Amino acid sequence: MAKNYSITFKSLRAGTVYTLNIGGGTGNAVPLKGGAQPFVTQEDDSDDQFAPIRTQSGYIRIVDDGYAADGVTAFDWKDLIPQTNTSRPVTLTAGSTIVWQGFMQSQNFSGTLYGNPQEREFPVHCVLSALNGVDIPTVVPQNLQMILNFGSLLGYIFGNVATLSGNTLANGEFVFQCASRAQTILGAKIDWSNFLTTDEEGNSAANYALYQILEDFCRFWGYTVRTYRRDIIFTCADDTTQTT
Repeated sequence: MAKNYSITFKSLRAGTVYTLNIGGGTGNAVPLKGGAQPFVTQEDDSDDQFAPIRTQSGYIRIVDDGYAADGVTAFDWKDLIPQTNTSRPVTLTAGSTIVWQGFMQSQNFSGTLYGNPQEREFPVHCVLSALNGVDIPTVVPQNLQMILNFGSLLGYIFGNVATLSGNTLANGEFVFQCASRAQTILGAKIDWSNFLTTDEEGNSAANYALYQILEDFCRFWGYTVRTYRRDIIFTCADDTTQTT
């Protein structure tokens, strides 16, 4: 049965104490031994400077000698790996402040247990990455209409992050720069059928993934989207004001 885990470490520069929580299991968190750099993330460094979605990825690093941080509780590094087609929520906090949140997704791992301590790393991804490869449904959800506005569409897309992962992350806000036009954009109407294809027999099929819809939205309206702590930030080049 999957367990919850945590890693506590201190930054060398500011002396801030961080706690990395790895959820998706049961019971109190089992403390683990952090590696030399227990947690590191970076934003996508694509050569496309106009890429509308800036995802973040990184690694959790632990020191594994067969035991948890208490030196008594037996630990098998494979326990950290999410099961097939599932993911674990990962949250980094400094005190009560959420600094970063995302997922550890199911991956292919291989490794051998040795008697000597060794460092192992596990990849993590931001919430934007969880949208990739998930198609929009062919049936409009009950709480929405066939013709809806972009604000409702974005709410549906990001509301599915918890559903996709099978776990819940802390709810943040959409933060839009270019406040002078953000309200107009979010209120603009769009037909759900734009995301579907229909064959000769009238059967509908999804034609877009949620990630692609978000990408097209940003390209069309001139936004770049990224995550910051709990929030989803939409930035643009022609204004520095913002609305939430």
